Amino acid sequence: MRKIKSIIFTIISVFIITVSAFASNITVKLNGETMQFNQNPIIMNDRVMVPMRGIFESLGYSVNWNEENQSVVANKDNITINLRVGSAIANVNGEKYTLDSPPVIVNGNTMVPVRFISDQSGATVEWNDSTKTVYISNQYSFSVEEASKSVVQLNTNLMQGSGIMIGDGIIATNRHVIKNAGYVKVLFSDYTTYSGDVRVIGFDEALDIAILKIDKTGNNYLQMANSDNVSVGDKVTAIGSPMGRFNVVTTGIVTGKAPNLIVTSAKIQQGSSGGVLLNNSGNVIGMTFSYDSGNNYFSIPSNDIKAVALDKNLTLDEYRHYEDIVKTPENFKVTKTDKGVDLYWEPIYDADGYYVYMSNT
Repeated sequence: MRKIKSIIFTIISVFIITVSAFASNITVKLNGETMQFNQNPIIMNDRVMVPMRGIFESLGYSVNWNEENQSVVANKDNITINLRVGSAIANVNGEKYTLDSPPVIVNGNTMVPVRFISDQSGATVEWNDSTKTVYISNQYSFSVEEASKSVVQLNTNLMQGSGIMIGDGIIATNRHVIKNAGYVKVLFSDYTTYSGDVRVIGFDEALDIAILKIDKTGNNYLQMANSDNVSVGDKVTAIGSPMGRFNVVTTGIVTGKAPNLIVTSAKIQQGSSGGVLLNNSGNVIGMTFSYDSGNNYFSIPSNDIKAVALDKNLTLDEYRHYEDIVKTPENFKVTKTDKGVDLYWEPIYDADGYYVYMSNT
């Protein structure tokens, strides 16, 4: 028994030493003000770990600790976050979220990776390695609440997506959101639903854009910016309905640009298709539509949306009869790794999915 206790004590001692070895003078600033914590942030497994309670409460969340099962529940508005110490899987409104490092307890404080704060709080989080400073901001030069009034949730008989009010009664969304839909119901920010006539007045099959018109006027709508002026490093805000969670706000920066594509770090998920990407002035620079496993999130530039000819007046039934044009993959690349091969190709906007076959020849 004494041997077991000795082993346990050794493990605990090693853990404490490990934490101390990676502890450093990390500063956290919220909206420019330095935050004070009972436990300072640490670095573990090359991840910056910050105290969850202090930061989330400062961002307007209520945080509750369950000693029995070593779990934390954070609530704000219509968002509920559940996570457990030692588990890299969090639960956000019933959906699983994978943390890049599991939460740990340090001196009675639950520490979570700083990326988790960025993905789930709606705040902008940046890390400066040279100064060992975490910068957190939930301040905007525009009203996110007002901008959200111009973002809608689209529900069809086949799927759920998002849409952007770009004119009075005019909605921009992804073409795949309404593809083969028998009906489209529009949920507004005040939780009223429009179930009336929906017309397709313009679309671009290749770029996955559809423009809808509804018989409802007096709506809030957003201004379209010139997406050619977007630069890598610009701060952006994405609003959409991932996994059915209405008008979730995430922030990030532009990480890349290509023809017909803006790449950002502002997290989106399934259901965000057709959501809005805003610049720091609250104007539309893109429409979210896809993401990959490498934390890259893709948007269609606003200039491509503005270029769609609004020369149609199709019912959903008439629109369904248009032939789908699905292109073959382009820029196909194969990279060998120690574990196998990585495959890469340009996204095919009209594809419902991909099949990858292995050949023995």
